[in-house]
Parts: sequence; structure tokens; C-alpha cells
Amino acid sequence: TKEDGRLFKVTAKEENGLRELLCFAITGGYIQAWLSAPIATSAPLNDLKFLERLQKYSKINKGVADGAIQKLLGHLWYLSEELISLAFFDPLVPLDEKRAMLQALKEVKGSEDPPKRIKLQLSDLGVTRKPSAFITQQTKGFFNALGLPKGFLHKDPEVWLQDSDYEAAQKIVKGLKVVNDTAEKDVALIQEFNDHLTHNEEQKQFLLHIVSQHRKLCPNSKKSTVIST
Repeated sequence: TKEDGRLFKVTAKEENGLRELLCFAITGGYIQAWLSAPIATSAPLNDLKFLERLQKYSKINKGVADGAIQKLLGHLWYLSEELISLAFFDPLVPLDEKRAMLQALKEVKGSEDPPKRIKLQLSDLGVTRKPSAFITQQTKGFFNALGLPKGFLHKDPEVWLQDSDYEAAQKIVKGLKVVNDTAEKDVALIQEFNDHLTHNEEQKQFLLHIVSQHRKLCPNSKKSTVIST
């Protein structure tokens, strides 16, 4: 490749690595997962489908597939007992599966245990997993936490789109932002900012307080706003 008129030589190992990366992105299902990642309601089904695609890709490149599966298993944030409820609002989840989720929600028994992230192992992936398999008593906490109307849960999923409660709940859920990527970038930025200014924790907290106050006083960077402030 050429950059600024200079030629970079690629070793045979690097070329093979790039080839494997491109093949994985195109045929391993990574692009589809990446493009749909910002859609919160699609996250549970997307994660499960991506795991299925990775299993199939292991027949093409087992090393890459197993590495990707192992990494994904450690980041199944949307397969928690509460956040699995996002699948109720995913248009790609079939009606039969939503009925299964609804039935599972009715059958779960009460529990005082706090919600926890669901963990899967490589040995668990031999059986096709669906959102209904992760429904527990804690799933109901999702509706309470967001203050969502729950009247539609007493109706068949086939009529949910015409139900006012479902419409109101769906509007709220669709407004949820997937913030992990943005948060990680912000954390990296503030760490770099801090390292350039001070290593004193008290001073760091003081700086954060000043930045927060400044944002309140100057909600935008217009000259008129700065002058009036």
C-alpha cells in the first residue's frame, strides 16, 4: 500500500493475516453484526445469530472463529436477564418466538437474586439458543426500570403493533442508545487529557468539575454564547 508517497512492504505473515481478516469480515458475518450493533432492540437476537454464524465459519477457519467466539462470549451484555426484554421489541424476532418468550415470562417463579449477566461457554453453543431461553423472573425488572406500560404482555404478540401500550413502550425502547463504544472512547480521551495535565487524583476531580460547570454555562461553541457567559 502507499501512504504519503511511501511504499510499505508487507510480510507474508502480515499478508496472510490481512487476508484472514477480510475473509472473516465478509463471510464470517462480522459486517452484518457491526452495522446492526447501534440498534439496541436488535442486540439479543444479533448476538445469538452472530454466534451461530461464527460456529459455521469454524469450518472455514477454526482458529479465527474460535477466537471471535471466545471474545464475544465475554461481551454478551444484551443477554442479561433484564436486557433480553429488548427482543420483545425487535421486528426480526418471529411471532412464535415472542410467544415463547411471553410464556416463559408467565411461568418463571419469583426470586430475590439480583440480575446478573448471563454466561455461555463454548460447550453451550452446540444447541441453537433463542431469546426465550434466557427469560427469568429478573426479566420483569426491565419494564419496571424504564417505567414501561405492560398491558400488552397480556395479549398475543400478533396484535402488539396495534396496541397503545406496546406502541408507547416501543417508542421508549427505540430511543435507547448503545453507548459502550462511545463510553470507551470518552474514557480513553479523558485519561489522555488527565495524563497531560496532572497525575494527582484530587486535581483530576477538580478538572472534571470545572469541565462540567463550563458545559452548563456554554452549551454550544457559538461566539455569542461565550461572550454572554
